[in-house]
Amino acid sequence: MSAELRDLKVGRPRQRKPRTCWKCAKVFARPANLRRHLQKKFKCDKKSRKAQKESRKAAGRQSSRVYYLKSKLERAGGFLLEEGGELV
Repeated sequence: MSAELRDLKVGRPRQRKPRTCWKCAKVFARPANLRRHLQKKFKCDKKSRKAQKESRKAAGRQSSRVYYLKSKLERAGGFLLEEGGELV
C-alpha cells in the first residue's frame, strides 16, 4: 500500500466550530467558552451592557447605604436587641 493511500482520510471533513463572538468580536480559546459567553445573563449586546451597568450601580448604592446605616448606628451607641430579637 502506498503512503498516499494510507494517509487519506475517509468521510466528510470536519469544519471548525466558531470561536469568535459575532456581537463583540471577542475571540475565545474554545467553542465552549464562546457558548458560555453567549449564555450569560448580561450578554455582550448594548441593551444587556446597559442593564448590567444599571444593576451594578444600584447594587453599589445599596451596599454603601447599608454600610452607612450600620456605621451610623455604631457611632450612636449601637442598637440593642431584646431577647425576642426585636429592636429596642
